[in-house]
Parts: sequence; structure tokens; C-alpha cells
Amino acid sequence: YMIMENSDESLEKYRRIRKKIVYELWKAGVPLMAGSDSPEFFLLTGFSIHDELEAFVKAGLTPYAALQTSTVNTANYLGISKRKGTIEVGKDADFVLLDKNPLEDIRNTRSIKGVMTKSKWYDAVAVKQLLEEGKQLGR
Repeated sequence: YMIMENSDESLEKYRRIRKKIVYELWKAGVPLMAGSDSPEFFLLTGFSIHDELEAFVKAGLTPYAALQTSTVNTANYLGISKRKGTIEVGKDADFVLLDKNPLEDIRNTRSIKGVMTKSKWYDAVAVKQLLEEGKQLGR
């Protein structure tokens, strides 16, 4: 068996290799998907997606391609693209409204103005309240 050295140098080498693999897959036309299992360990679902989208861009994807990893590509893979994945008439109204353009800077996905899900609108105040309630449940 192989013992992996746990050092900053080996971790940085792992990250460089991972970025290169992600970029080469994307460049070859492989549809990538965002998921709660990356880019690092001990992630919190719903929050880590922002870090993952940023990691895709740091690996060389365009912000548009990074956004597709959590929308179009996922819906296509799951076979639900007739209902989800894009904003179109007749599709489920599940989306996040942002204050800033994520195509200019992918970190703008964090500028959440509101969330529409299951035909219900949650403005920024309601989203903050839900997050606070979630914190209380976690204690």
C-alpha cells in the first residue's frame, strides 16, 4: 500500500492535478456537474455550491459553463430537462435571483436577492430568517 504524505505541498499538488483534470474534461466536451461532494471535504450542502462554482472557474471554465454545472447539465443527466434546468414557460419555477451578475464574477452567486421554489417566493429577509431557523435547529 501507499502512504500519502499529508503536507501542504502534497495538498497543493492534488489541487493542481484536480484543476487540470476538470479543465481537460470540460475542454473535451464532457458535461460536468456540481455536487455536494466537491471541491473539498466537510462541505455544507447549499453553501458549498458557491465555492464549487468558483473552483470550476479557477480550473478554467467560463462563469457561464460553471453555472451550467448546477443547472442545465444536472437536469439533462437526471432526465428532467423538460421540467428543470432553464427558465422557460411551462417549466418549474425554481431559481435564485441575484443582485449582481455571476457572468462578470462567479462570486456574485452569493448576492442572493431572493429564491423562487415550488411556486413560492422568498425575499432576502425570508431567506435570512430561514437560515437563522436552520441554525437554531442545528444547535
